[in-house]
Amino acid sequence: MSTDPLVSSRVSLLRLLLTVLYVAAWPALMFALAGDAGWRQGWVFALWLVGLFIVITGWMYFKDPALLAERHRGGGSAKTASARSERGSALWLFLGFLAWIVVIPLDAKRFEWTPPPPPIVEWCGAAFLAVSGFLLFRAFHDNTFLSGQVRIQAERKQRVVTQGVYAVMRHPMYAGAFVLIQIGRAHV
Repeated sequence: MSTDPLVSSRVSLLRLLLTVLYVAAWPALMFALAGDAGWRQGWVFALWLVGLFIVITGWMYFKDPALLAERHRGGGSAKTASARSERGSALWLFLGFLAWIVVIPLDAKRFEWTPPPPPIVEWCGAAFLAVSGFLLFRAFHDNTFLSGQVRIQAERKQRVVTQGVYAVMRHPMYAGAFVLIQIGRAHV
């Protein structure tokens, strides 16, 4: 292990396991609300979500442990207006994702409020999952400073990243999330 304190402060395996359980809880909630463990489209999404998480986290664990430690860094106290605003935004994003995870299975399986999409729309959705996954992974791969907080990482000698997918777009993680959200909107 490196003698660099930023690299040697790996995230514990227990913390990673708890994070995996947290991520796996989202598909579990989705299937519980759908009331159908055989829901094919739900399985596609669940496997995509958990698989992408494992790939990204595994990549960070082995290739960029300083980024993984940064992503698991505590939020600190919200004493400034900026910090409170950031926490408020994070709460709204969480509640939006929760609503998204709740409404889709209720519509698609439990109550069938809208008719099922034609197969071509499902295939396009699968293609968009691939695009979203690519953008999300590359955001982590190309930017070692991709913190979960808005902060300058002076201790890690943060700089503006302009290589990889960042050479084409400024916010690939937001773009990947946007593509993902559009998939859900196509159904509900």
